[in-house]
Amino acid sequence: MEGADYKDSFMKMASSAFSASKTGWSRARQFTEEKIGSAEKTIYDAQFENLTLRADRTRNITEKIFKQGEAMVQPNPGVRAEEFMYEKLDKKNPPRPTNAFVLGETMQDASQDIGPGTAYGSALSQCGGTLKKIGNAEKDFMQKSMSHFLHPLKSFLDNEMKTIAKEKRALEVKRLDLDSCKNKVKKSQTPEKMRQAESELRQAQSDFDRQQEITRLLLEGVSTAHGNHLTALQSYVEALGTYHQQCQQHITELQETMQMS
Repeated sequence: MEGADYKDSFMKMASSAFSASKTGWSRARQFTEEKIGSAEKTIYDAQFENLTLRADRTRNITEKIFKQGEAMVQPNPGVRAEEFMYEKLDKKNPPRPTNAFVLGETMQDASQDIGPGTAYGSALSQCGGTLKKIGNAEKDFMQKSMSHFLHPLKSFLDNEMKTIAKEKRALEVKRLDLDSCKNKVKKSQTPEKMRQAESELRQAQSDFDRQQEITRLLLEGVSTAHGNHLTALQSYVEALGTYHQQCQQHITELQETMQMS
């Protein structure tokens, strides 16, 4: 009994493998014939093509904005690579002070060496304190830029766009199967082969239509992504404005203090 079950299982696997190989060959032949112009190809409707083009453009500009935004938040590529590794390992990035904060600490240390009671030492201490405040404001701005602006863009690229790309590939496979079946119908020479080819064509058309609708819905969802990106951009602009206002306030206070010294 076990031997019979094994034989039956093996035959099913062999049949499945043969069918997959035959299907793969049909797709490859259809693709090749399309390239050399000897086979017809189903053309997507204009609306679908426009949706695809919009999604591709959205992906391209989002990748560029994310790359440049990330470089602005952290100009050092070595540090960016380190932060990327921490993210992949699901570990928290170690605290890293900004350059302005480090310069502020350096000035305050220098003030102690020179003498905080001297004019120059006092100025170094005051300027150092202001730079540390600016450094903290910059760090807050960087964190908000990442969480409110860059992370939503990256999430879109890693999730929605990858899903769209996957479904588009699946649609192209269904399209090749459909056109292969269409060509098979044209080449059928007997009524029996014609009936079989037409049955396969109806199934292929149904599979193609279903996959195209799935892909179309995902492509239409890019409009929602645009709205989400607009909200993220508005949050970024607000964080940018707050950062510059804080810097201006700290610098104005420093100037007033130093003029009175």
